Amino acid sequence: MAFTLLEELMMGSRSGFIYPGILLHLLRHCDYTVDKFDSLLNRKSGLLGVSGVSNDIRQIVTAINQGNKQAQLALDVYMNLSH
Repeated sequence: MAFTLLEELMMGSRSGFIYPGILLHLLRHCDYTVDKFDSLLNRKSGLLGVSGVSNDIRQIVTAINQGNKQAQLALDVYMNLSH
């Protein structure tokens, strides 16, 4: 069992596993705080963060059907990581 859900697969709004070095980069160069990290990794990442649309697959599919390439990328990443 993982320590947190962030150590698993990408979810609707959670990032899933992320390379630790990116966290150090954000701390050093982007003025991130613990609270900002928490919000980013637990509430603004995953399908929502990649698609820029939603954490709901139904809304992502609708956006894909309207030609949204970011929504397509989010679904592709999600599907590839879940296999």
